[in-house]
Amino acid sequence: MMFLPLPAKITMPPADPLWIPRPALWARLAGPVGAAGFSQPLTLLHAPAGFGKTTLVASWLQAEPPAAPAPAAAWLSLDEADNDISRF
Repeated sequence: MMFLPLPAKITMPPADPLWIPRPALWARLAGPVGAAGFSQPLTLLHAPAGFGKTTLVASWLQAEPPAAPAPAAAWLSLDEADNDISRF
């Protein structure tokens, strides 16, 4: 059986005008990005719930003006129900 993710799981949260710009943290995210893109196929950002991971990455990718270099990105939100490799 083919699993199709809900649109909410593959849609980046919309930019919020109340987000505080975090250029120092954006620069750390951009560190592994070179002229040809990321030097590795996956960057993992891990922290406990409520530490601002979603806000940080979404604000970096949607910064105006763009926080260079912001790469092309795919968005996937996971939760406990997604803890099955066949669904991933």
